[in-house]
Amino acid sequence: DITGLSCDNMARLCADTKVAVCIMHSKGNSQNMNQYENYENILLEIKDYFYERIDKALKFGISEESIILDVGFGFAKNKKQNFILLKYLKEFNFFGMPLLSGLSRKSMIGLATSKNVEDRLTGTIVANTVALLAGTDILRVHDVKECYDTIKVVNSLLKV
Repeated sequence: DITGLSCDNMARLCADTKVAVCIMHSKGNSQNMNQYENYENILLEIKDYFYERIDKALKFGISEESIILDVGFGFAKNKKQNFILLKYLKEFNFFGMPLLSGLSRKSMIGLATSKNVEDRLTGTIVANTVALLAGTDILRVHDVKECYDTIKVVNSLLKV
């Protein structure tokens, strides 16, 4: 849920149907989210957001085991903030809930590599690798075959 369960109807629906819910951090909407890139401490603010939204989910009857967290790469965050989140992504393992990362072809990769969206595969693989090493459990991707290979290599590394 890209609104982070801001809509009570979504929370109620997820609770009633007993489906998993992915709570994503964001501010504003697709037209104005760039106006909300001001954070005093992005890590603490997103943690506080997750505390609030997890509490709401639980109060609506969504089980803790059904909650997935997504820091919302690219949603109301600038390039530096996105890379801070990627660098410190492991901090969100504190919640003990699965982490989802959606880094595939993001503008942060384009800004770092000066590549157009269709040429961001290498940057995506690197970002996904960093996210997996930080504890990401689920990757949202465009390039499934390449991501699958990335996961196999990272899992082999982690087994050593």
